Amino acid sequence: MSDIVHPSDLELSVVNGKTPQLPKEDSGGPEEARQAVPAEVEPVRDGTETLPETKENKWKLAFRQLMFMKRMNMQFNDRTKNEIELRQQNISPTSLICSVPYFNSFSAEEIKSLVTTSCRVSLRPGEMLSLSLVNPSVQQEGDFCIVISGRLALAKASVPSAMALQQAELYPQLRLGIGDYFAIQAASDMKVIAMELAEYLTIPMKSILEINAASCALIDAEKNDLVPESSEMESFKKWALQFSFVRQRSEFPTAEPGGFANCSVKTFCKDHFPSITPENELDHTLECMKNALTSIFSARKVRIYALDETDRQLVIKFSDEKLSKRSVDIASSTGQRVLDSGGPICVANALEFIREEVGENDVARELYRAGTIILAAPFFEFDSIHANGGSMETTKIVGILEVVIDSSDHESISATSNDDCILKFVTEEIGRYLFFHYERFFHVSSHSQSPPLPFSATSAGSEIENTEMFPSPPEGPVSQDHRQLVLNIGKVNLNGSEPATLAKISIQHGSTVLYETSTLLHYEAHSDSSGNKTHLSSAAREITCDPSGGIEMGLRLIDIPHGSHLRFSFTTKTGEVAAWSGLHLFDFGHTLRTGTTLMDILMLPAESIITPLDIENCLLHERLNHQRVGSMEIMLEISGSCPQSFAFSSLSKKKSITFRASIFSQGESWEQKPGEHEVLTLETVPVAKQKLLQRLRRDPLVELSPDDRNFIWTSRLILTDDSALLPAFLLSVDWGNREQVLEAYRLLLQWKQPTYLQALQLLSPLYSDPKVRAYAVRCMHALPDYRLQLYLLQLVQALKNERYHDSALARFLLMRALMNPSQIGYLLYWFLKAEAHNHQTAERFNLITSQYLQLCGSYKLEIRQSVYVMKKLEEVAALVKSESSSTAHKSKLHEALRAVVLPDTFQLPLQPRSYCNSIIVDSCRVMESKKRPLFLQFESAKAQHGRPYVIFKSGDDLRQDQLVLQILRVMDDLWREAGLDLCLLPYACISTGDEIGMIEVVGDSETLASIIYARHAKSRTKLGRKLNAAKDALVKDGVLSDWLFKQPSSPTGNAQANSTDIALDSVTPNGSAPNSPAQEEERGRSVSSCFPMSPRRRKKPASTRDIETTQNFVRSCAGYCVATYVLGIGDRHNDNIMLQRSGKFFHIDFGHFLGNFKSKLGVKRERAPFVFTPSMLDAMGGKKSENYKKFQQLACDAFQLLRTNSNLLITLLVLALTCGIPELHSASCIKWVHKTLMLDLPDDEACEAFKKLIHVALHTTTTKLNDAVHLMAH
Repeated sequence: MSDIVHPSDLELSVVNGKTPQLPKEDSGGPEEARQAVPAEVEPVRDGTETLPETKENKWKLAFRQLMFMKRMNMQFNDRTKNEIELRQQNISPTSLICSVPYFNSFSAEEIKSLVTTSCRVSLRPGEMLSLSLVNPSVQQEGDFCIVISGRLALAKASVPSAMALQQAELYPQLRLGIGDYFAIQAASDMKVIAMELAEYLTIPMKSILEINAASCALIDAEKNDLVPESSEMESFKKWALQFSFVRQRSEFPTAEPGGFANCSVKTFCKDHFPSITPENELDHTLECMKNALTSIFSARKVRIYALDETDRQLVIKFSDEKLSKRSVDIASSTGQRVLDSGGPICVANALEFIREEVGENDVARELYRAGTIILAAPFFEFDSIHANGGSMETTKIVGILEVVIDSSDHESISATSNDDCILKFVTEEIGRYLFFHYERFFHVSSHSQSPPLPFSATSAGSEIENTEMFPSPPEGPVSQDHRQLVLNIGKVNLNGSEPATLAKISIQHGSTVLYETSTLLHYEAHSDSSGNKTHLSSAAREITCDPSGGIEMGLRLIDIPHGSHLRFSFTTKTGEVAAWSGLHLFDFGHTLRTGTTLMDILMLPAESIITPLDIENCLLHERLNHQRVGSMEIMLEISGSCPQSFAFSSLSKKKSITFRASIFSQGESWEQKPGEHEVLTLETVPVAKQKLLQRLRRDPLVELSPDDRNFIWTSRLILTDDSALLPAFLLSVDWGNREQVLEAYRLLLQWKQPTYLQALQLLSPLYSDPKVRAYAVRCMHALPDYRLQLYLLQLVQALKNERYHDSALARFLLMRALMNPSQIGYLLYWFLKAEAHNHQTAERFNLITSQYLQLCGSYKLEIRQSVYVMKKLEEVAALVKSESSSTAHKSKLHEALRAVVLPDTFQLPLQPRSYCNSIIVDSCRVMESKKRPLFLQFESAKAQHGRPYVIFKSGDDLRQDQLVLQILRVMDDLWREAGLDLCLLPYACISTGDEIGMIEVVGDSETLASIIYARHAKSRTKLGRKLNAAKDALVKDGVLSDWLFKQPSSPTGNAQANSTDIALDSVTPNGSAPNSPAQEEERGRSVSSCFPMSPRRRKKPASTRDIETTQNFVRSCAGYCVATYVLGIGDRHNDNIMLQRSGKFFHIDFGHFLGNFKSKLGVKRERAPFVFTPSMLDAMGGKKSENYKKFQQLACDAFQLLRTNSNLLITLLVLALTCGIPELHSASCIKWVHKTLMLDLPDDEACEAFKKLIHVALHTTTTKLNDAVHLMAH
């Protein structure tokens, strides 16, 4: 559609580094619209200042365009979903069988055999099918079933059908749809019930057994097990189900605004549901809940009670009121009514609870006052259908939520279904959180029982027992609480060729060491058969430590930060780290880990980057055997006589659990320490410190000295209006000082909220505090889908920086994937699957993908079919590699491709929204590089999408290419956002597994080497052709002009058989055959010699096509010169640079970057800062042409925009450090970008410096020499 404009096509100017505010009429729009314009974008055209009215109009235009794009995207997603559902209505048995993972390794004949033996079976609505065999002793009587259409409810055989159907409507895990499968087998105690007219495909287990006994065994071993475990994994699963349920309910017509709530259920889910995250401890979570309910209902008070059935009373567990008692009778409270109704209730007049028998001193009179309305909802015991898959047990109420509302604030006196839904969701989500983090929150001690938790009581000068959830400090002020964590090291076993002599022990917060000590290692000796003492072999060394026990860890107990971990580094005599181990000090339930723990000792990762996930993996034991070099047993204790249990809290003061201090309020002001001085205004900041702040805004890797940290800390109050400085402030906090940590938490909520791009920085491994990371994810919720795609690769890598599987980031990614499966979900699946083979990440990434597949509905079948196709292509590639000659390669490829059985339609990982239905075998070939990549052409399911070409690679690591191309797309987005279209072609490239992936082929294009080589197609010998081509590369500047400005009847093909793999095989969009080199040469000669092709030598007016081609060339040259220079792209010979007939110039094959240039015998082969040759200048029209001036201006503008957004570019590389890319192994590698962006120079000097680089690149003769040598060598 010609009227659709990308926001990046709009020229948006922002002055003074501040983002314009939304117009008043648009202030109610989504947050992503308010963040559509990045901060600090400066005008890149002329130096004129834009009037405020013009800026406001541009902002309005950008906002309207963003909203338009959002609506169009939603319509496109709906259309895609409808097309999928329509296509699946007529799905064939072959496609269904191909989608089953058990059959991915089956050959074509075996798949056809299964299709032959299959049959269709129908179930009428309500009809039941038992999954247990009538004759369990005969295994072959079982069937494997795949759902074709309709929905089936899955339940235990003992559950009544009516209850099973009701539960299946609510919970996706109990519902089977198209593509889902189940088995009728002896060990099953399950059944399925048709929720509507359904049909399924049955395959006899006997047939599967005859084909592949292993697959049959896997099917027989799989249980439909609905009993969960209480763990971080189960917490994530339950949250995923809860979110799916909330999304489903929020679409109901009854979930519209009305009653007491000022928002709909859908808005509540969007704005408040993500705020309850596993990173936040109990205090923070309850405060979030209170603030949300206060905002939604304009509530006066929010309370939580625990139900004490023995004493028939409600025990107050959460409230900020000062009350005379801690409990109230059930009869004189909301308790009895909630128990009777079993759901939410509304009491229009709170005085209804104050009956005659209620005494004057009864706490009910304090709770229920005149002029108030009470909304209440029950907390249920967290089991029932969640835990036992449909048990008939009555759900037990364990607590009650109360919301107190002023009747004067509302005209209505009755609650609506919208109010009830919101209350239900709050109690369900809080109940789930409490189950996994504070399981016994609702437990109340009776007269005959002692408190279940290590509570201790202190006198608070009131009648209540001031019970705390956390151990109280000894009598006296907090400053005198000197209890510490004590480490005892037990048995240690360490293998290795070189013995370690020292163990360094430290408490770290991220990469910051808070305390460090060391212990000597002594190897045990034993007596041999002759009685002589010898050391054990290197395969089994028993070690004792000196000292081994009573090591105080140097931090007060109350100062241990929430995100800290214990690190052991085993070093040799030379100081080299031979092995390591680690332990997060706080577990998933926010409780300090005490007692005995067995830990694995692991080899240091090759890239020397240890992530929080790696630290938690030290408790996996047998799962990382390939890295395990030993084990150790430690015991952690708390010094002094106190309970050995300690839960983290962000309370500023220790108060009763009933009367919690607000962490969201201003609280007490920070007490200045002697020597601290507060900088009152930015104007009083010294010039040197102002330069420091400017560097911090641009470079997240600036190393802060102690003086810098102290300056930022003491100046924190005047920096809160600058969101770009929030990361630097958090790095300046002394995380080993509880007072500073609490101050940081308070300021975190007062600081100007960072944009979603700035929030990315807080997800790097430098920021390990759970509350900070959860806050960063909260800021990311404003990220629109089209931008989320850009940064999805880094967000997946950031999952490795989370301590536990269930995290705010994991939830955010799954949430957005489920909300947009076709655009986000498909890519997320492949990004996760690409690292599923990695033992360190397998469990976490498989957890997310399994939950996505369970909840994504009909998209699950599409993904499984894509996985099948990729598996088959991998098998074909292996068959091709087994052949030795080029002729045999091609024949084997065609033979194998014709034999492959494919689904009716399938997606390729490269393009989530495009579908193919077959492979055009005759157009496929094997490329000549070492790994034998496959050049494939597919038939699109829609004719208008053409016949795409792709390169399938097996044996090559595409992660670096994928990363560079992603950053190129980010650069293009930044430039377009500022109105700068540089015609970049960052083609699609995706890694889908261990050295497996796909690359998009850019049509109608040639490598520069092929263009030169094709000029000499009629040379008599191959050597003569190479010599002539090398000569052209050295001395002829008009080669590109001659090729670029011809008027071809059809695009040309690649003339070089052995040219590089990536995107260089020119093909037409409709797949027409390429021209031969002779045809290309003949066409070149047909051009009139009186009409030179170089723009600066033309005698006739340039045509519209030539002008457009020239502009494309100028713009794309500017973009790629800047991008390749900043990223330090190496190996830039003429076979790694391509040109389209449209004039678009682009680079391919990014095997070297960040300044890793090739050299020969110690001599640098690439001396130019980037590739800009006389041939390229000639195509523009020469040095005196307007095009060359425009090129220089565009390049400088593009370079300046990247400098402005340097923080984002560096952050993307920092988050990619965990990829394991050899040329990106540490933060020192990223210093290259700091250098090329010239961040230490002011803007005008940097611009002049880049113009000089253009001159240097143009006059670097080694570039042409390298091209000539490459032509001769290949």
